[in-house]
Amino acid sequence: MRKKRSKLFGGTVILAVVAICAAFVFLTPFFDMSERVLYGNLIVSDEEIWQASGFTMIMERTGGLRQYPHFFSITAAQMERGILEIPYIRTATVTKSLPNSVTIHVTERTVSGYVDFHGMGFIYIDETGMVLEVREYMQRLLPIIVGLDVGEFFVGQYLAVDNPQSFSVAVELTQQFIGHGLGIDRMDVSDIFDIRIFVDNMEVLLGSMDDIDRKLQRLYGILNSPDRVQSVRGTLDLTDIARGHIFTPLR
Repeated sequence: MRKKRSKLFGGTVILAVVAICAAFVFLTPFFDMSERVLYGNLIVSDEEIWQASGFTMIMERTGGLRQYPHFFSITAAQMERGILEIPYIRTATVTKSLPNSVTIHVTERTVSGYVDFHGMGFIYIDETGMVLEVREYMQRLLPIIVGLDVGEFFVGQYLAVDNPQSFSVAVELTQQFIGHGLGIDRMDVSDIFDIRIFVDNMEVLLGSMDDIDRKLQRLYGILNSPDRVQSVRGTLDLTDIARGHIFTPLR
């Protein structure tokens, strides 16, 4: 009988200790994520990132009973998945440290060009062709891409077009422009064997993508030549880079 009472008492004590520990972990603010750090974002606001991570939503669900979410109420992986739903976010790394800290590091996508959407607005894309947003206007001077047969598309996904070869050329050219430090006004990729770009007062004929690196190197040298007169309008032919370039002033 004494052994049974002793076992019962011991079990009760263990349960009580577990209950006290659980109450300490889940009911006290000791494990509330009050220390939070976010860095790496320049385009997306802090508020939008915390909201997407689920951090703010958990606070709202408590009805004001908690000032901060509990450490164990959400995992780092769940927070990362939510943040990556933001089109402008390229990568997200969430690090949680006991008892009460969370750090978010993000890298962002940047707009590399605009796709003219049938004259009704501009589709903002990054250098990989990801749709970041759609607006009626352009925010800054970046290449306008014409010649793409845009069908149905969704923000946060890669742009879908009916002429995918032209789209691939546009994406590669966008990356090439960045790599060569070229500021292009507009590019026409409707014919991938007769690619045309427009910069300053020149229409530049590139032809195909053959020797594109050498063509853009030559273009950079011409645009930055001290002898160049920017006010002279005309056509620059770079279709045969082995032959050199031919500039025809506009009459």
